[in-house]
Amino acid sequence: MSDLVARPATLADAEFLRRLRNDPETVAGSVNASPVTPRAHYQWLSSTLRDPLKRLMIVSDGVGASVATYRLDDVGCPESRVSLTVAPEARGQGFAALVIRLAATHAVLEGAEVVSAVVRVENARSRRAFKSAGFRHAFGGGRSSALGDVAYNGYKTQSRVVAGWLCSACAAGVPHHTNSVTSIGGDEGRHARYDLHVGVGGGLEECLAGDLLLAWERARAKRTGGRGRRGTAAGIPAQSEVRVLGPPPTIQRCRRRDDA
Repeated sequence: MSDLVARPATLADAEFLRRLRNDPETVAGSVNASPVTPRAHYQWLSSTLRDPLKRLMIVSDGVGASVATYRLDDVGCPESRVSLTVAPEARGQGFAALVIRLAATHAVLEGAEVVSAVVRVENARSRRAFKSAGFRHAFGGGRSSALGDVAYNGYKTQSRVVAGWLCSACAAGVPHHTNSVTSIGGDEGRHARYDLHVGVGGGLEECLAGDLLLAWERARAKRTGGRGRRGTAAGIPAQSEVRVLGPPPTIQRCRRRDDA
């Protein structure tokens, strides 16, 4: 399978996004289970693109074909929520779990400590995809009037779990080697903590999630008013042939807001 690449959506993507939103299977599995008109969708899209706490992304395969979209809500907050839709013509090819991991990695790059999702109980395909992507069932099983009086399940994962997708040493809980900024990697602007692991026999090995953890720490520092580390994150290593393009934007404030 080719790499999946995410780019920010624009108004030019309105028709593609509305086609996915109004697909019968999407409508049946959505929290708000009703089709949207072109005018309502354009208004929603315009508002979403202006919202500093949302990211709406178009996901393409290695040959440039758009195969999915995902949205992050509460970007830069301690907990960010993800939702996604795979294009009808791309379903059944294993894209959903990869897009979920792509979206979760994006959320962590922007400072999320927890990434969550809300899935209708009857949406078995989506529930399987989140479990396959490494999310755990965390809440739900009842009905929520806030979500349109639907039965739902909630799924969550944590930033340390996302780091484990990129780095087998992180996944195994191998300690990081704590450098000072004047020792290994310091003059290169590399991270003083996340750059290396303590290897077998006391040696050192590279942390493949180091760039992700550096971006995560900087975004958290920006949210809390602290100062980030030296250096520049050069992008995260590929995992399951998934990558994210572009630096995380500045986050101004956190809030929860439900929308269409």
